[in-house]
Formats: sequence, C-alpha cells, structure tokens
Amino acid sequence: MKIRRKLSAKAVRPIKDRFLIDGLGTLPSDPINDLYTYMDMSDIARFGDEFTKTRLYQWLKASWVAGRPVEGRGRVFNSEAEIVAYCRDYLDLYTSMKRDGYRYSGDDDICLGIAADGEVVHVRRGTHRMAAAQILELPSVSARITHVDKAWARRFVKNGRSNGRDILGEAIKAATS
Repeated sequence: MKIRRKLSAKAVRPIKDRFLIDGLGTLPSDPINDLYTYMDMSDIARFGDEFTKTRLYQWLKASWVAGRPVEGRGRVFNSEAEIVAYCRDYLDLYTSMKRDGYRYSGDDDICLGIAADGEVVHVRRGTHRMAAAQILELPSVSARITHVDKAWARRFVKNGRSNGRDILGEAIKAATS
C-alpha cells in the first residue's frame, strides 16, 4: 500500500538496464490509482464477469469494430471471444488475489526502485497485479529491486553499511511501516 506511484514508460526506457540511477525519484511518474490498469482492475472488482460494463471491454470492442483491433500481450483482440478471454484473465487474477493474497510465481516479477529518500516506486511489470493488490488492500507483494538511486546507495556506503541485502531489507521495512 505504500507504493503509490509508477514511473512513466518514457522515463524507464533509458534506465531499463541500469541499476544505479541519478535522480530516480524525480523521474516522471503517475499515481498508481490514476493508471488505466488501475481503472481496469477497479472495473473488474466492481462488475465481476459482467465484462461488457468495463472500460477495458468497451475500448477493445470499439477498436475492433472500427477496424483497428488492438494488439498487445501477444494477442490481437479481433473477436468477442478474444476480448472476453482477456477480461476473464484479469477477473481470474483478481479473484485469486482476493481469495489467496499475492502469490505470484511467473517470470515477470514486479520491478521496484528505491529513490534517494527511500521511497519505493513501481518501475515496470505487473501493473495490473499492483493495482489489484492496492484495491484489495493487500499488505505486500513480491517483487525485484531493479533500480536504486545513487544518492540512496552512497548514504549507506558512507555509513559503513555494505551488506546490500540488509540495506534493501531495511529500506523496504522503512517504506512499509
């Protein structure tokens, strides 16, 4: 619940393969609850399997009917069945998280970063999962720390703290308390 914002895709592109970043916390970002993925998951939570009422369904169908089917996630949304199956995937995700909490074992972990002040920001991947976790008010998610602000790292090295695992653990604990 303490992870409140996600870096914009344009901000992530140039830092994607770098771990230590200058000014990580100052990069352009959006509040997670303002993202379209949050709106999608909010609709799923509200409407359940009444997919035709969701913004996601309506957008995918309107695009297909207008002759501009959306392509994404290795799919082309060019039929009612394809659109409903996609919406069902997110309903299944939401239902599973509501029933079992956050239990993810895929190969695209949520990627987080630690800003200079210790704030934990969502960098990329798993935005629907992050949104569902926030809607459900889950206490935690599993993720990978993929980016750290150089100023944050320097502060701990300067203080004689060199065990990275302990440093990251303390930052995450501080951000979630």
